[in-house]
Amino acid sequence: MFTLPTTLLLALLYLLYRFYLSPTLFSPLRTIPLARADWRFRLYQWIYIEPSPIRINTWIQRTPHAGLIRYPGIAGAERVVPVSSEAIKEVLITNAYSCFEKSRLTKERAKTLLGNGLLALDDSEHKVHKAKLLPAFAPRRIRPLYDVFWSKACELAGVLEDAIPNGPVTLRAYTSRAALDIIGVAAWGKDFSALKHPTGDVVSKYSYIHQGSPAAKRQAQMIYVAATVVSMKTLTRWFPKAQFFVDMRAGIVAIRGACAGAIREKRMEKEKEMMGNDILSVAVGSGEFDDEALTGHMLNVLAAGHETSSLNATWACYLLSRHPDIQTRLRKEIREKLPSPKNKGSDVDMSHALEQLPLLRAVIKESLRVIPPVPLLRREAAKDTTILGHHVPKGTDITTMAWVVHKSVSEWGDDALEFKPDRWLQPGQEALGGARSSHSNLSFSAGPRSCIGEGFAKAEALAMMAVLVGRFEFELVEDFDREVEDLPDLLWGITVKSMAMRFRMRVVEGW
Repeated sequence: MFTLPTTLLLALLYLLYRFYLSPTLFSPLRTIPLARADWRFRLYQWIYIEPSPIRINTWIQRTPHAGLIRYPGIAGAERVVPVSSEAIKEVLITNAYSCFEKSRLTKERAKTLLGNGLLALDDSEHKVHKAKLLPAFAPRRIRPLYDVFWSKACELAGVLEDAIPNGPVTLRAYTSRAALDIIGVAAWGKDFSALKHPTGDVVSKYSYIHQGSPAAKRQAQMIYVAATVVSMKTLTRWFPKAQFFVDMRAGIVAIRGACAGAIREKRMEKEKEMMGNDILSVAVGSGEFDDEALTGHMLNVLAAGHETSSLNATWACYLLSRHPDIQTRLRKEIREKLPSPKNKGSDVDMSHALEQLPLLRAVIKESLRVIPPVPLLRREAAKDTTILGHHVPKGTDITTMAWVVHKSVSEWGDDALEFKPDRWLQPGQEALGGARSSHSNLSFSAGPRSCIGEGFAKAEALAMMAVLVGRFEFELVEDFDREVEDLPDLLWGITVKSMAMRFRMRVVEGW
């Protein structure tokens, strides 16, 4: 039997091998540069921390590389990051289906929470189902929905006006309700009335998936980290009474019931030939999906489109608060070209009007670049393959990071770290914003698994930001008027959010 000193020595030798010698000398990925992690992580933090994109970006910036890098995740697991547009193209486009699939843990998590929708389907099924769903997201289908986006954005403005006298506003709570209403009406043909009735049964239970009780918030970070190693289904089985999972189950049951009800209504409308323009109506009308498939897809549309849209608006307001000159310029453009939210009888074609605001489009694109709400996506090598000529064994975790790529000087130029909407207004740069390649922008991912709702999300953002900036002046509460890396309560999960970021808001009269 080993003595205590011998046991400690063996443990030390193992750790030396596992986390220093193995990655350097014996790893099958050793030809890929290893990110220079800080000493705390290399010494002990790997035991319980999955490094945040901010931390990884810091490591990458001080590590020489040629477009590909690897870093140690929780428990020392090696992860490969494509940093250049060429590497990203190989992973997300050229070999997206043949070599790099969604990781098993990612698919299991999506299936556990949302059912068998696009986020969880294997590549062969994903290709078929996405092709069937694409007509519902075609520009000609999105254009009639602009009026819905505008109407709900105007309703959001009214709710905020009532809230402002009570003090600083946690804006994300309000944009979340507006985004839920927009998805409900425009995608499901069902108004959740979250703005008017935030305590309604479905609304309050579903909001707990994203906001949660205080206990659930405390557990969230640990669970998100654990879910990079163990499937969400397994964690749910191990800790069924954890408040995070209790809240999650209540929300899923409520929203699944609402989805089933919406599908039944659409089936009846189809029989009566009274179908609407919403996405679910188009999907039901196509006859391509049974109820189970429709439920999975519509829950995926809700999950992918709701929180990201809410966060996009919140982060854009954060950036505009830190750049008041741009906020003022944007407000001027909006007021010159759009009707007031109070003008309920306006017969303006909002789909046309909202597209005529170049600075607004630029602010939205730049906000998504500087603070992408979905900071990373995980892939897994489906077989032994290569990236940029480097051998990558089957099962390797490939982490594509919008947070890193969008801040790359080699991809975006010397001002990559700056919030500069004007980069999108230069002649010939509306599509690229000065980037080296179209693959340098991962706001909606890229390739065959890119976001099917990109057009929907952009149109929604135009309406929401036009009303918010046109009607209000934003200023951050002191604790949050700092660089994003230094914000308190920053939570990294599938998305990145500051749980308590608050704004001082003032109604700007004259519109």
